Order: sequence, then structure tokens, then C-alpha cells
Amino acid sequence: MNLENGPKGGATVLGVALVLCACGPLEPAGTPGALKEGGFVYCEDVTAPCAGEATIPDGIAVGSRFKIQYSEPDVRLSTPDSTKLEVGAVDNDGSTAFHAIEAGNASVEARLTSSDKLLDFVRLDLGDIDSLEFRTCPRAFNAITGDVKSFTRAECGASGSGTTDVDVSLGSGLAPTLCAFALDSQGTELAGRLTFDWAPNEGSVAELEMFVADDTRCATVGGLTQGTASVTVLAGTTSGVLNFTVGP
Repeated sequence: MNLENGPKGGATVLGVALVLCACGPLEPAGTPGALKEGGFVYCEDVTAPCAGEATIPDGIAVGSRFKIQYSEPDVRLSTPDSTKLEVGAVDNDGSTAFHAIEAGNASVEARLTSSDKLLDFVRLDLGDIDSLEFRTCPRAFNAITGDVKSFTRAECGASGSGTTDVDVSLGSGLAPTLCAFALDSQGTELAGRLTFDWAPNEGSVAELEMFVADDTRCATVGGLTQGTASVTVLAGTTSGVLNFTVGP
């Protein structure tokens, strides 16, 4: 039979079938599990529903909290590494909260709710915080105020090397916004929801006005009087210092 001129469009049907077969299976959302039965979606905002297709980060900070959602229904997420990873509450969207408590590798398992059979698993790399890096957010002046506290590192848009010295104009409407990032001993950024404490240091000459975002990672800092001032930012047992110069 001539496929190009076959009866009843046979060549066309065969061509479509070949194209469909070449596509292969659809990749699941998030990071595919080791057993390739589904995907694990990472969610850093533990206060909001887990949504999207975020993959498991390369490193997650010890002391941080986060959520993981599995792409298939009717599963329970757990871990065999309870000394490194603490399992928290299950949200209405099926995501499970986790707390990283010790450095090292830890697995998150997806087990069938009905039988507890292991369906899939993914490995996490948990790392200690070695230092904090601060980045000034481009074009994010006065982003955080007394009334507006919602600001995330994704909105910062800063990348590359950080800074410890910041110039601020006295009484200016262009108060800079900065975000803190946790790094491991190799200088690699660690993911996970952490609590950052921002505290002006004693002995500062300049008076600062500081507004911290709801997630505590970012702050907008303005100058009320001229001079120099410093702020210590603490995450867990690791701290960093920002130096401000308030000019006219």
C-alpha cells in the first residue's frame, strides 16, 4: 500500500501516531522522584497554599521551615531521617510542613495513604548557615512601610555579590530596601524560611527608620539624622552587620 495515497487517510493517521509516540511521558511538576512515580514540589512560603512547580533546592538551611507537595493524590509524606528532618502539619492542599534540624542528607518519602506502601522518594541536602549576605534591591525604594509589610526576596531582583555598606539620603523618599541571604561554607545560597532579626547597634550616630517585611528577610531603611549607624541581622546563631552612612 502506498502510504502517501493510502485509502481513508491511513498515512495521515499513522503520521500522527508516530508524532504522539515520539513525545514521551509528561514530566511531573517539581523534582521527579527517585522511582519516577511523580514529582516533589518545593514551597518556601509556609503561610500560604503550596502552588506552582518549584523544584527541590540544591541546599536548604538548617533551622529553616518549608513545605513539600507531591504531584499524585492520596499519599502521605514522611521521612526516615527524623534526626535531621522534622515532619509538621499537613495543609488542606496536601502539602506537608518540614523543619530542617541537622545538617546532612535526608529523604522525603511519598507513601500511599491506604497501605503505607512506598511510592516514591526524593533526597534533600540540609546545610548549616555559615554567613549572611546582604543585597540592595534595585528600584525597590520605600517598598516596605508601616502599612505595607508584604515583600519577598523574589521581588528584590538582586543578584551577584552582596554589600555591607549602604548610603542613605537624609529624609529622602528613596529609602533603600535590602534582603538577607543565608550562605553555606562554600558561599552557596541556602533555601528555606528563616527568621531574621534586625537590630540597630548601640553607639550609632545616625538615627535610622527601619521597616521589616512580614517574612523578616527584607527591610527598608531610611535616615532620620545624619551620620553613621550599623545594624546587626541575626538568623539562628549566624549574624552579619550592615553599615549605613546617612548624608544630606
